[in-house]
Amino acid sequence: MSKTINPVNRHVLVERQAEEVDAFSSAFADTLKTFKEYLTVKVLKVSDDCEKVAGLKEGDTIVVPANMIVEFKVDNQQFSMVQENYILAISE
Repeated sequence: MSKTINPVNRHVLVERQAEEVDAFSSAFADTLKTFKEYLTVKVLKVSDDCEKVAGLKEGDTIVVPANMIVEFKVDNQQFSMVQENYILAISE
């Protein structure tokens, strides 16, 4: 059964975007992953108290520091969140 998670305390529920990987990157994926400083993620849900990023909505793609994404599991289902003040840009 799939859990529903509702972000609170100015957090945004996000999903990592699939990245294109060439042959070189594929061979060194684990090493390169540790050096990825910023990521683009898809917004799944926005906490009701988010107010710093005007117009942020479900489906938007945002840029965040990779180390600011909080990942956790609930009943073996993986979730990722980021606090709104770590959002650097909205991709249009």
